[in-house]
Amino acid sequence: MLLEVPDDMVEGGLARLLIDCGSDARRSLAVQGLSQGDVEGVFVSHLHGDHVGGLEWLGFTTYFDPTLARPRLFIPSCLERPLWDNCLKGGMEVLDHGLGNLSDFFDVETLEPGRSFSWRGIKLDLAPTEHLRSDDGSTMTSFGLRISGPRLKAYFTSDSRFDPANLQAHYDWADVIFHDCETTGRRSAAHTHYLDLLTLPHEVRGRMWLYHYQSGFKPDCKADGFLGWVETGQVFDL
Repeated sequence: MLLEVPDDMVEGGLARLLIDCGSDARRSLAVQGLSQGDVEGVFVSHLHGDHVGGLEWLGFTTYFDPTLARPRLFIPSCLERPLWDNCLKGGMEVLDHGLGNLSDFFDVETLEPGRSFSWRGIKLDLAPTEHLRSDDGSTMTSFGLRISGPRLKAYFTSDSRFDPANLQAHYDWADVIFHDCETTGRRSAAHTHYLDLLTLPHEVRGRMWLYHYQSGFKPDCKADGFLGWVETGQVFDL
């Protein structure tokens, strides 16, 4: 997902914040005629590969291009060290000048839950949610976003188990909701399933776009009261 605002420094240009940078980020950007130089910053919601697997590509291609600035990296403070140690260090630590670290590739801004941060005048708030819970009680948190646009307030769930009791406040706050939604026959317990979302009130479904769905058959979500399935390249005016 790309958050775009007009760039006052470039005539007719846009500044872009990439929300998560997964393994297919390079190809997904290329489909829209974009490349690493068009990404000013990245927000990381959690450390699964489909959300951070493209950071090595982004870090290296900007590091070795003297015409490009280091991208800004907005990351919850609890994820900063694990992102480097567990996801990126093995392939990125050895550099031409010696051993590098995350700040060699990105201008890192750590974020604390409960506090807002700003990008290009847009106010964003972390909205942590439970992504996974194992049988031994271990949990994995994913950090969604509440985005205060000039026109609309948008809630982006990131990856979330179905948890209406804790997400209801975000649903109520938002004018538009972007909700992860799996569509497979077997529920993974890592995402909200379409059948779960059908149990929400019609008024909530009527403000909801669905993403992170699998390929293959998809139900007629508009007939069920949702706004639709998010498509590649689709633009939303906030």
